[in-house]
Amino acid sequence: MARTARKVDSLADEEGMDEAMGVVLARADEQGTVEWADVRGDLTSGQWGRLIQTGILVDAGSADGFVLDDPEAVREAVGDGTAGSAAAAGSTAESPSAPSPSESADTGDSADDAEDTSWSTYDKAAAVGSIGMFAGYTFAPVRNVIGGSLDLFLGPLGELLPFYIVVLVLAMFTGLWSTLLQANLMNTEKMGEYQQMFKEQFRPMVWIMLFTIPVFLWMYWKIGARGGVSHGLGDALVVLPFVGEVGWTAGILGPIQAWIIWYFLCSMGFTQIIRKSLNIQTTPTG
Repeated sequence: MARTARKVDSLADEEGMDEAMGVVLARADEQGTVEWADVRGDLTSGQWGRLIQTGILVDAGSADGFVLDDPEAVREAVGDGTAGSAAAAGSTAESPSAPSPSESADTGDSADDAEDTSWSTYDKAAAVGSIGMFAGYTFAPVRNVIGGSLDLFLGPLGELLPFYIVVLVLAMFTGLWSTLLQANLMNTEKMGEYQQMFKEQFRPMVWIMLFTIPVFLWMYWKIGARGGVSHGLGDALVVLPFVGEVGWTAGILGPIQAWIIWYFLCSMGFTQIIRKSLNIQTTPTG
């Protein structure tokens, strides 16, 4: 218990953690056990995680939820904070216009949310770069510059492997890139609470496009799609599921050519495998 008491004292020095422990202590006194659903309105997920990580909250065993490992140490650590909260509540009652502590906390959380979802200068630069590279789909000079530049790195790979394997490898790396970016730049908890927060979803998209558009343009340039000049592939063929052996530029689904179908089949498959393997969630949570 002495070790837990030291952890409690250390954690109480962190900003906002004494109030968080006070909330958990109050719920534990009322209910015996505490679950995330009981305190999610008063604690951030980070604070809840810190309490579990440091061992202040431990599994309740046969009961559902968690219990405080040393309630008395927590009570002692947050005693001053509890008294301060009571005094603040008393002054709030005397002055109706003063914001309550919970309102202040909500305001702070809202400000933090707004700050977390704002785009940095790098995000905006990535967006501009991604949009600029879209010109490569229309203007051959842009496509030739991007394709020729990437060919310095991808050309040797194409000489070692069949082109359909090269596309498969590129699909795997673009899938990994997009999955990791979504995991690190998207807050799925916020998305679950505020479905209208499109910025939260679009922010990683610009970084994904910054990587995948050049790769896509290189394949476009290499194959010579849409009447362009092929660069080293000649009359290479690919075998597609349910279709058979076709040329890379053959139309499969209307105007959609074989190379696009093959890339997206590989990309979607590897993306799902990577997400499952790394246990990464990119959809909104409750």
